[in-house]
Parts: sequence; structure tokens; C-alpha cells
Amino acid sequence: KITVRNTGSDKTSSIRNLQMFNDSIAIYDNAEMMTRIRMTIARLDQQEELKPAPNQELTVAEYQPRFISLDDARSALAPFSRYIPNASFNRSQLPANNSQVNRNVTTLAGRGVLLIRDREELVAEMLTVLKKVDQPKAQFLISCVLIQGDKNAEDDRLSRILPKELSSMSPHKKFKMISSGAIRVTAGSGRIVTLSMEGADSVKSWLSFTPTSFDPQTGTLGLDRIKVEFEKVTLGKRARQSFETAASITKDDYVVIGAFGDNPVFAVLHLIPAK
Repeated sequence: KITVRNTGSDKTSSIRNLQMFNDSIAIYDNAEMMTRIRMTIARLDQQEELKPAPNQELTVAEYQPRFISLDDARSALAPFSRYIPNASFNRSQLPANNSQVNRNVTTLAGRGVLLIRDREELVAEMLTVLKKVDQPKAQFLISCVLIQGDKNAEDDRLSRILPKELSSMSPHKKFKMISSGAIRVTAGSGRIVTLSMEGADSVKSWLSFTPTSFDPQTGTLGLDRIKVEFEKVTLGKRARQSFETAASITKDDYVVIGAFGDNPVFAVLHLIPAK
């Protein structure tokens, strides 16, 4: 701490000579101490260099991502990122028209590649990481079926394949299809997927959701922000209902995600792995 005199007063007070303001440091002190503090901070604000072992050349490798962006590929290598001396590079290994830089991983956006310069064993580790994360995302076919109980239904195929809990939620043991549709989705895309469906008797319905994480061990796909809308014309009037939810669906399973009305119209999703 240092002692300062309040403006327009004989009173003094103590304040800290280093004050934090967001990502900056304000220094209050005499000229000599300010110089010493700034020199110390400058020494600390240097990233440690990785110096190669004596007589050990650095290896240069290129990697062109296939299924991920250059930014994602570089982010995957963040734990390996460091500065290394320019003089340690073997110039004959560098691609033409590319100058040397201090970082061991650089982006060549024009060519769509990462340029990696480091010790041979570290380059091998980085390439292993890139190949592991640079994989196509899992894709699926998701079908949506709107069904309703119908004691006069002649075809009982729906009764055999749909979830057993339907029998406890509906007074009917047989079901008829109101409308249906299917759409291909990619796990973890982060984009909203929308499916429009039309059925008999002027029935219209819409399904939207965001596919999130996928667990390959259980074959389970997470769906966020699911919204189902159902529209039907009754006695000349168009009535519309909707609900929103989230769910996890396991491959090849049928899952009831919601229902509408007195004689419920059930919304059922089915997850099929795409090949």
C-alpha cells in the first residue's frame, strides 16, 4: 500500500498501489517503483519457450480437416500450443511461400490446412488427436407419427410396434395413423430441424427440434426444444394445439413425447440409425 493526500485536504489515506480494472492493471507509485513493477510484469508476461533437445530437428506436418472446421481443429490442439524458436526450424521442410512464425500450430486458411511444427513425438501426438476428433457426426432418420385410438381400426400393426404405455393412456387398444413424416438429422449440429406433415381430414402438423449429444455406447440421441403443433378443421373451424418438451431417444425405439385432446392424438418418435 501507499499513502496519498486527498485533493483539497490535509487528510491522507492508504490505497493499494496495484488496482485491477477489467483486464488491465493500474499502477500508483513513484517513478522508480513503477519502472520496477512494469519490468517485473513484462518478465512474467512471457510464454515459456519449448527448446528442442540438442541436435534435434523439428518436424513439419500439414493436416487438412475433413469433417470439422479449421477453427475446431486448432481448438483441439490448444493443449499443445506453444512458442518455439524460429532458428530451430529446418527451412527445407517448410512449404513454399510460407514464412516462419513462432507458434507451433498455424492456420493456412487459403489452403484449408493446419501447419504443425514441433518435435517429432509431439507432432505425432497432435496428428493422433486430430484424427480422433475429425470424424463424421452420427446421422439418423427420425420419424414422427401422430396416432389416435380407434376401436374400429382393422390394421393392428401400430398396436404391435408402439410403446406399451399407450394402452394405459388411451381407452382403445387399437390405433389409426393421423399423419406421419420422417427427416434425416445430424447429432450435435446445433441447428433447429423442422418437419411439416399433412394427413387426412385436413389435418396438418409440424415437428421441430434441435438434435444435441449422442451416446454411441447406448445409441441414445438427445433432442432439445421439441415442439409439436397439431391443426384440425372441426365443424368448419380450424383448431390448433401445441406442446413443447425435450427427450432422449434410443435407436430403433418408439417414444411417446406428448398428446392432444379428449380422445388423445399421440405424438410418437422413432429413431433409426442412418447408414
